[in-house]
Amino acid sequence: MPMKDNDIELGQSEPTAIRRLKMLERRFVREPDTKDKYVEFLQEYEDLDHMQRVKDEEPGLHFYIPHHAVICPESKTTRLRVVFDASCKSSNENSLNDIWFKGSTVQPNLFDILLICRKYVVAFSSDIKKMFRQTKVQEHQQDFLRIL
Repeated sequence: MPMKDNDIELGQSEPTAIRRLKMLERRFVREPDTKDKYVEFLQEYEDLDHMQRVKDEEPGLHFYIPHHAVICPESKTTRLRVVFDASCKSSNENSLNDIWFKGSTVQPNLFDILLICRKYVVAFSSDIKKMFRQTKVQEHQQDFLRIL
């Protein structure tokens, strides 16, 4: 993850992440089904090695990303998505999105795709499951992607 500056000033993110987690827990009391699906999602994340548990007292720079559930009842495949809020500001008004370079869009324009599909008799479409979670993060940057 290319950063704009090696001299990072992120500020404290843990208090905001704790506050958001408490809000999420209050929601879970009202919506036990949401809690079950949320826990299942995070367990799958851990089982697939897309995240790992760390000791809180590990030294060095770190950032806690707040997260919440988005429910899409009309979705046939994923009714609950967990959204990680990397744009959440820390105590000094910086977020992860502020310190990372923004890459170019990797998806082609929809209009261009439609034009290409008209050139051929047959078109194939596919969905690469969990593609963005397959991205490897350098070990020294993993502490910037913590969650509670």
